[in-house]
Amino acid sequence: MFWQEQYPQLIFPLRVTSNRQHPERAFQLTAWEREDDGSYVVQGPWRSKYLGPGSPPLLPASALGVNAPEHLLASDWVLAAAAFAVSAYWSSGARHPENQDVTDEALGALRLGILLLPLWEAVSVSPGPLAEFVRLRPVRETVQALKGEFGSNLPTESREIIEALRSTRPPAWTREHVVHLLVGQAVRIKQYVFETPRLPQIRGASILLERVVGAAAEELGATYSPECVLRKAGGSLLALLPTPDSGTARDWEARVTSIAYRLTGTARFAAASSAVPIAHLLPSAVDHEFHRHVGKAYDILERVREQADEPLWETLPFEARCDICGDRPAEFARILYSGEGSVSLCRVCAQRHEVGRRERQKLTKQAWEDFGLDPLDWIAPASDDDTQTVSVAASLVDLAPSDRRRRWLAMVYGDGNNFGAIVQRLKGPAEQLHWTRRLYWTVRGLTHVALVGATVHFAKANTSSDKPRAAEADERVAYSAVPFELLTIGGDDVAFFAWAPVGLKAVERLQAALEHEFSPLSAQSGNVTSDLPPVTFSFGIAAGDEHIPVRRLRDVAEDVLLKHVKGEAPLGAPRGRIAFFVANNASDMTPLRAKKAWRPEHQSKARRVVLSLQPLTSEQLAFLLHKAHDLRSEVGRLSRLATAFLKADPSVAALHYRYVRARAAARSEGQAGDTTDPFFTALERDTAGHSWTLFAPEGAAALPLLPSSATSDGSNGSRPIFRMPLLDLLQLVKAMQ
Repeated sequence: MFWQEQYPQLIFPLRVTSNRQHPERAFQLTAWEREDDGSYVVQGPWRSKYLGPGSPPLLPASALGVNAPEHLLASDWVLAAAAFAVSAYWSSGARHPENQDVTDEALGALRLGILLLPLWEAVSVSPGPLAEFVRLRPVRETVQALKGEFGSNLPTESREIIEALRSTRPPAWTREHVVHLLVGQAVRIKQYVFETPRLPQIRGASILLERVVGAAAEELGATYSPECVLRKAGGSLLALLPTPDSGTARDWEARVTSIAYRLTGTARFAAASSAVPIAHLLPSAVDHEFHRHVGKAYDILERVREQADEPLWETLPFEARCDICGDRPAEFARILYSGEGSVSLCRVCAQRHEVGRRERQKLTKQAWEDFGLDPLDWIAPASDDDTQTVSVAASLVDLAPSDRRRRWLAMVYGDGNNFGAIVQRLKGPAEQLHWTRRLYWTVRGLTHVALVGATVHFAKANTSSDKPRAAEADERVAYSAVPFELLTIGGDDVAFFAWAPVGLKAVERLQAALEHEFSPLSAQSGNVTSDLPPVTFSFGIAAGDEHIPVRRLRDVAEDVLLKHVKGEAPLGAPRGRIAFFVANNASDMTPLRAKKAWRPEHQSKARRVVLSLQPLTSEQLAFLLHKAHDLRSEVGRLSRLATAFLKADPSVAALHYRYVRARAAARSEGQAGDTTDPFFTALERDTAGHSWTLFAPEGAAALPLLPSSATSDGSNGSRPIFRMPLLDLLQLVKAMQ
């Protein structure tokens, strides 16, 4: 499991690191140093808690002396090579029916030699337990053969497999024999995860889906080998079945779905399989045939998704029903929170609550460890816990600090842009492994760091000290619980709840960090191939007060905002975009109302005025958040100015804006001291230096608060489009209250 999970967790993200000594300086580029052997050493605080500064190294596959592209890491190659070896060994009975000497020991020696190849020199002189394997003759002969020195005692099957791994062209026998690809995926995930609005239930359901994939992967790894699992993230599984028999593959499809029903009780799961020639599993593959076969398996999966069985629960008329879901029969009476009465629970809701309650503490702790801070320095410990563990929110309302007059909450959805085009250009399973593992661990780590960094950012803003706070109760910040709750990180998917200011700041930081991490590097940096499309992400943020139902936040964030941003992202755009919508009440937080109110505009024959700058880049959002922080006490004046632009022609509203500003200046002139109005000073200052100008210069035809340059809408007459940030600012100021 070292190459599969521990090593990628140590090295990814490659370019972005947290700053443990100065949290406000997070997301600095990591230092790189090149070693004499050609490997790169990743340095920085991100790695110091694992192996110390300067560790671990980035080991290139080309340094192994095997046929491998320059951009592959050694970990990618050995995992793909081990998966190929297992698949080829399991088909050896068909290739050599006369040979009865194929043993598990021979396959174990072959796998072990491949997995130890990048570390062989270090292990040979190490006093640790791995040194025992160096003295095993079959393992030693496997490593020597991988380096080109074939011994006479090497089994025939092992020799054929190693020759295929070292060859520049697949041998003929690899095209004649097939194995199967297995894909599994949860069906209607949102329906299962958001069945109830309670936070522990939502998080528990998300964790249970991850457990389903993990249990299926563990069972498959125990039967064949762990290297056969190519991808497991969120509710999705991709694995190799080293068998040519389609009946065995169908049996595994049924086993995967049965695991899902056994562990979750109600989640629908679908699985499918497709045959693939062994030749396309070679780590040195230079064509796109492996991706084509993976796509074929997913096409089959798409056809069977809607036919996935849904477990049925019968509730008789006289039976008591669950107090949480209100549907299934109650089986338990539990006290969920101290100070509350007993509730009746069905088996499914009881399991979700228990898993969510138990695992949320661990996941929160991991996020703070990734950042390198102690959460107890910033957040009050749980009042009913003698072990002094950090308090997690019992409900969505508790994500917001308890001293806030109005509690604003945010639902964030993020997704990758054009990742299908990226996957289509990957060649062979080794590049697939590199892409999926780098994507998963990078997004996971950066999401943790962004959320904790945003939490600390607002905790510092509420204190007079720039240093981490002491543990005395009277010096604690206003957080009574961790102000965020992660829902899922499934590679290119990100979803979490947060107190609105923390959620907005976290997305701004996360987007900036992802751009740092995936921006193009030189060919010698160890990155994926440079001809791939840009790796960018889109985010949708729906924010409202505590009375807005969870389902509405989810629907607006994903189905309205995220879809708009992804739909407007040009193919191959170098940067991702962010959209947000803040609603005062539940009636406005619906997909239909959000579509109309998100980006209103006024049109005339002369020009088209859009009352929003969205979707935004991370720099634009950071700038507007800073300005909203300065204007957080002026929400009334800002709202009156914005209302004028919503209800009147922009030219009339612009005249009203100048009139109000002139009156404010006149009042200031009659007062002693400063003659400027602080509201307009905060609104109009510091508007340059972001590669775009926020406000137009004064002039008879100029509109205030507009970029100085306008784009054409492409219609006849080419009407200019002016974009105004006033409504964006108003929404952000409300969310900062």
